Amino acid sequence: MERRTVLRSAGVAACLVAGCAGSPATRLAHHVSVRNWTESSRALGVIVEGESETLFNHRYDLESGTHRGGYGFYGEANTIAVIVDGYAVQEFEFDDASCTGRDLVGLVLTLTESGTVDLAYECAIAEDPTPTNGNASRP
Repeated sequence: MERRTVLRSAGVAACLVAGCAGSPATRLAHHVSVRNWTESSRALGVIVEGESETLFNHRYDLESGTHRGGYGFYGEANTIAVIVDGYAVQEFEFDDASCTGRDLVGLVLTLTESGTVDLAYECAIAEDPTPTNGNASRP
C-alpha cells in the first residue's frame, strides 16, 4: 500500500494518507468546513458514516454569512448526511472523483439561501516534504 505525506496549503498540519492508489473512499478527509450563505442564523449538523461506524458527528451554530471549520475525521467514508435546524435535508454518497490524481484533504458544505446544501471536496497534490537535514530552515 502506498503512503504519502500530504501538506495542507495553510501549512498548519501534515497528515499521513494510506491507500492513495486505492478506492477514493479510503482517503483521509482532513477537515470539514461549513458555510452559511443564508439571511438568517442556522444550525447545521454533519454526520459522516463509514461502513460500520460513525466517523464524524458535529453540530455547528452559524450566524448569517459565517464560515466554520477546524474539525475532521479519519477513515473510510461512505455517506455524508446534513441536518439543518433539526431536519434532515440531504444525504450525499461519498465520491471524491474530482480529486483524481490528488489527495482529498477536506469537505466544504455550503448552506444556500434556497435551503439546499452544496458539497465540495478540497484536494491537494501529494508532495513529499522538502528535506531539511534536521534544521528548521532549508539548507
